[in-house]
Amino acid sequence: MTARILDGKAIAAQIRSEVSERVRPLAERGIVPGLAAVLVGDDPASRIYVGQKHKACADVGIRSEQVDLPAYVTEHELMATIRRLNRDPEIHGIIVQLPLPEHLSELDVQRAIAPEKDVDGLHPLNIGMMLRKGPTFLPATPYGIVELLLRSDIPLEGAEVCIVGYGDLVGSPLSVMLAQNSIRGNATVTATHIKTRDLAAHTPRRRHRRGRGRRSRTDPRRDDPAWGDGRRLRDPPHARGHRRGRALRRGRGDRRRDHAGARGRRPDDRRDADGQHRRGRGAAGLPVIGADVGGRLAAAVRAGRFAVTGEIVPPRGASGAAVTAHARALVGYVDAVNVTDNPTARAHMSPLAGARFVHEAGIEPTVQLTVRDRNRLAYTADLLGAWALGARNLFCLSGDPVAAGDHAEAVAVGDLRVEDAIRLARRMRDEGTTLAGDELEDPPRFLIGVADVPFAEPYDPRRLEAKLEAGADFVITQIAYDADRLAGWAQAQRSRGLFERAAVLAGVLPLASAGQARYLARRVPGVVVPPEMVTALEEAGPDASAVGLDLAAELVASIRAIGGFAGVHVMAMGRDALTRELVERTGLFPRPVLD
Repeated sequence: MTARILDGKAIAAQIRSEVSERVRPLAERGIVPGLAAVLVGDDPASRIYVGQKHKACADVGIRSEQVDLPAYVTEHELMATIRRLNRDPEIHGIIVQLPLPEHLSELDVQRAIAPEKDVDGLHPLNIGMMLRKGPTFLPATPYGIVELLLRSDIPLEGAEVCIVGYGDLVGSPLSVMLAQNSIRGNATVTATHIKTRDLAAHTPRRRHRRGRGRRSRTDPRRDDPAWGDGRRLRDPPHARGHRRGRALRRGRGDRRRDHAGARGRRPDDRRDADGQHRRGRGAAGLPVIGADVGGRLAAAVRAGRFAVTGEIVPPRGASGAAVTAHARALVGYVDAVNVTDNPTARAHMSPLAGARFVHEAGIEPTVQLTVRDRNRLAYTADLLGAWALGARNLFCLSGDPVAAGDHAEAVAVGDLRVEDAIRLARRMRDEGTTLAGDELEDPPRFLIGVADVPFAEPYDPRRLEAKLEAGADFVITQIAYDADRLAGWAQAQRSRGLFERAAVLAGVLPLASAGQARYLARRVPGVVVPPEMVTALEEAGPDASAVGLDLAAELVASIRAIGGFAGVHVMAMGRDALTRELVERTGLFPRPVLD
């Protein structure tokens, strides 16, 4: 095959023009995508490389900022910087320039970056999602290589490709991307490395790509001139700048929803209906939530997006595999997931452990903590632990009576009321101290939520009022099926200023049968199922589940029409496919990328 020079400069100019066209409509709506580059130390090559990123951003209308840290920065200080950028709603992409000084763990740093802001595609979750062809940022350098080949009209399907080097940053992900069954792959790939005995035997008549990654710091070959100088393989400046503006976010592999993901404050793929991602406003407007509070869900509320949250019940066992599977099934469909705390007073895996598995799967956890099982010391410790494990929202509950559960002989603690737990979380967040007055290092800054039962008999609005006075930020209602009755409750609460003081999410549970509807109405306090809904499910027979989904979709539309509601909380009882279908049917997919 005759050698060919690829015109990376022309391709880069073409892509930058395309990105600029996508950024312009955002700017017209007052949204400017933001990139933060963290540079540790003063390596001249890294400084030049980061400078080229800033120039590329400026060329396409993306705001960029640089965070300079000294080479002797501690890991704690670097992590604090990353956490700040994760929380910053004006920053939509984060890059920590590699290599890092010897005393810093690159893996820990990559794990600290929020996956939805990891535009380098190096977070372990994003690497895993790439392998499964899930929604993710692709590793930047390999993605640039593949894009260069495709835009140069080099067919990859069926091609024989030899990759020289199998490093974590380039060679390894590049081999996966080229071999995957996609429009960017279907090549036959051979990956060679430092242990390959006869490199020449693998390379005749094949396309080569040198993907030599950096040698491990303990690898004796790191400084071997035969295998490079140990630095990360980088694209030429003209072939890499464009990808910082808007990296590809891939849809579910079976749905062909590949599109450039939203990096600003609303989706920009022009596939959403007018007003799709905005919550209805009551006359009162939006609740005020600080910019440094919470994470993705808080950002959605601040921006006025109609939020979607889900729920996961940790297993009655010690394996987190089920939690991980449920969470992965909901990635891209919800803004946060409630992780329950011993529901119905039966022993389950700790919600803190469940929150960690949810976080690692790529969804923001809302940790439920009951006062039934904790005194103030334990509650304080669990708040600190939950934040450290990735939870960004707290749901304060009293907890079901222990007499109703599987440990009837257990004693409820009774040290705190729900209002006390809310005040404790607010004190830690706003004042940075415990109830004992001790100052906290890096205090947790939870978005704080509570429950309400609008159709309780009798309904006492003073109970919700007390929770709001204590400092609750959001409210999730009991499961609702009667839209007219919910509208009446909302009107009464609007006169009390509820929608100005808190974000309210309506509880939704798609019904699977008439029997389930009757059971919920009979056994769950505050659940009212209209008789006509039960009749429709009965008449549907074997199609009852499909009818239940139709009714749930109609209910969500009614909730949005009521106005004031900040979103819905979908309780699908482990039926993740049902949650996904409901979110799609109601025009709430994909979820906007916010933090």
